[in-house]
Amino acid sequence: MANLLKRHEFWLGMFIIALCLLLGWRSEEFFTFGNLYDLANNYAMLTILACGLFVVLIAGGIDISFPAMTIIAQYGMVVMLQK
Repeated sequence: MANLLKRHEFWLGMFIIALCLLLGWRSEEFFTFGNLYDLANNYAMLTILACGLFVVLIAGGIDISFPAMTIIAQYGMVVMLQK
């Protein structure tokens, strides 16, 4: 347990949980099904990209080319959808 309290990931998780609880306490609509569905739907692509970058960071190789390639792919998709 002492090792867990020393890890940055533990405190990041606690901060996210505390932030969710604070938002739920301040707004009655935060934990509604509609809001959670909208959050999941709107941020699905960014979540997938973040999970991929997370794996790269955990592996110890901070690779700047991954975010650059995703930005280029997103830009290309937007250009294709507008035509």
